[in-house]
Amino acid sequence: MFSSDGENLTPRLEKSKGLLAYLAVAEGRAVARTVLQALLWSDRGEIQARESLKKGLKDLRRSFGTRAGDVLIAQNGTLRLDLSRLRVDLFAEAFSQQSLYTPVFLDGINIRDECFEEWLRMTRARLSDRPKVPAVTAPTAAAEEPPRPNLHRIGIGFLETTPPSCKVAGALAFRLRQALQQKFTQSGFFDVHDYAIGQSDIGGTPRVSDLMFRVDCQQIGHEFSLAPNLFDVAGRRLLWSDALSFDGRTVTLDDAQIYANQVFDQLCERIFKCGALQSDAHLAARHAFVAIDHIFRLSRTDLTAAERALNQAIDCVEGATFYAWQAFLSAFQVEKMGRVNSPDILEKAHFYVKRALELDRHNPLVVALVAHIQSFVLREREQAVELLRGWDKRGPTNPMLSDTLAMLNFYEGRFAQAEIHARQACRLGANNPFRYSFTTSLAMSQLMQKDYARAARTSQRALAQHPFATGHRYEPTLRTLAAACSFSDRKAEGRSALETLNAQSGQDTLAVLQSGSDTPFPNTDVLTVVRSGLEGLYA
Repeated sequence: MFSSDGENLTPRLEKSKGLLAYLAVAEGRAVARTVLQALLWSDRGEIQARESLKKGLKDLRRSFGTRAGDVLIAQNGTLRLDLSRLRVDLFAEAFSQQSLYTPVFLDGINIRDECFEEWLRMTRARLSDRPKVPAVTAPTAAAEEPPRPNLHRIGIGFLETTPPSCKVAGALAFRLRQALQQKFTQSGFFDVHDYAIGQSDIGGTPRVSDLMFRVDCQQIGHEFSLAPNLFDVAGRRLLWSDALSFDGRTVTLDDAQIYANQVFDQLCERIFKCGALQSDAHLAARHAFVAIDHIFRLSRTDLTAAERALNQAIDCVEGATFYAWQAFLSAFQVEKMGRVNSPDILEKAHFYVKRALELDRHNPLVVALVAHIQSFVLREREQAVELLRGWDKRGPTNPMLSDTLAMLNFYEGRFAQAEIHARQACRLGANNPFRYSFTTSLAMSQLMQKDYARAARTSQRALAQHPFATGHRYEPTLRTLAAACSFSDRKAEGRSALETLNAQSGQDTLAVLQSGSDTPFPNTDVLTVVRSGLEGLYA
C-alpha cells in the first residue's frame, strides 16, 4: 500500500496485510467482524480471535494514519473500505489488461490459517481466469468473429452469510461456503461467483448467476444451526434447503468439510432434476450430468449412453473433468468386458487420462478419477502412486479421492489403511450416487482382513444403496458378498449372489477367476481369496 506521493504504508503484521487484502477485494462492501475472525483466526477461541482482530485493526489504522477514520469505516459490527478515497489496482483497467506479466496476488504473504489459505487459493484462481487483453491491438480489416456463447458452466452465486454472533458458528459457516465453492469449481460444471466480496468479478466484469446459494446461521446457547438454501434466479423459487445442528463445544472445521460434501451431492442431484437449466448456455454441463447419471446405473446400455453424452460435452468445451469422467467410464466397461477383449477401451483410456492431466492435474476430482483408472484399468500403479502423492495428508476433501486412495492401498496389500480411507469415503459420500462403490470398497478391505461376517453385512448395505429402477448390480459388490458369505457359513446367500452375477454378466464368474488370464484383480492375493471363497460355495 502506497500513499499518493509514493510512501510505503503497508501494514507491519502479516494478518493485517491479509485483513487489508480481504477488505479491498470486497469492493467497498461491509464485512462482518465475525467473518474476518473466521478468516484469519479460525484456530483461536472466540475471545482470543476478537482481540487479535482488534490488534490487526490497530496496525491497519496506524498505516492509514490521519486518514484512517475516513478510509476504514467501522459500523454495526462490520468493516469496509471507502473506495472513493483509495485506488485498488486489481480493479484498474491497466492492471486487468496486462498481457506479458501479472503479479501473483499477495505473493510472499505468510499466514498459516486454513480458511485464509483456501480463500487466497480461490482468489488467485479467479484472477488467473481473467481474460488477458493486449495493451496494443493491431488493426485489421477483417470482420471479427462473434464471440462464441459460453456452452460450459452454470453460474452459481454465493450470497453473504447471515453474520452470527458466535465466532465458532461464523468460522463453520465460512468454511462451509468455502468448501462448497471449491466443490462447485472443481466439478467443472459451474462458474462460482462470490457476492460476499462484490457484485462483479475481479476486474469489473458483471456476474450472471443462474442459481443463488445462501447459508443462514442461528444460535441458541451452545447449539447453533446452519441452514443452506439454493434459489433458481430466473424462476424466482427455492430449489432446495436443509438445516443441520451443531454443538459449538465439540464441532470442528472438518465437520463443515464433511457436511459440504454431503450438501454438494444433494445440490447437484436437485440442479440436475429441477428442469431450470435448459438453455444452450448450459449444454455441456447438462450433457455431463446426464452422463454421470448413466454411469452409476451400470447397464451396458447406460454406459453407452454415458460415453455419448460425455463426447457431446467435450464437443462443447474441453474440460479436464469431462475427460476424467470419460476415462473413469472405462473402469465399468473393462469390468464387464475384461481387459483382454478391450484394447480399444484401453487405448481411449490412455488418451483421456493424458488429456485430463494436461488440462488440470491439480484438481482433486480429476486426480481421483484418473488415478483410479491408472491403478485398476491401465495397471500403471507407479503413476497412480506419484499422482496421489501427498493427497492423503490433506484431510477429508472428496469422497472419490478417498475411495481412490482406499483402492490403491487395497491393490498394494495395505488392507487396514484401505479400510480407513474407505470409511472416510463412505462418510463424505453419504449422498453420492456412487456410494454403493464406497461401501463395497469397505467390504473388500474387511474381507481381506478376515472379518467375514462384517464384510457380508457391509456388502448387503452396498446392495441396498444401488440406484432404484435398475436391475443391474455392481459386480465387485456381488463378488465380495459371495466370498464373504462363503467364509462366514452363509453359503446359500453366497450362491444366490454368485448366480445373480453370472446371470447379469452372461459368463461363469468362477471359471473366469480360475483361469487367471483376465481377472479384475490387480492384486493376486485378493484373487486367491475371492476365488477360494467362490469355490467354497459348492464344496
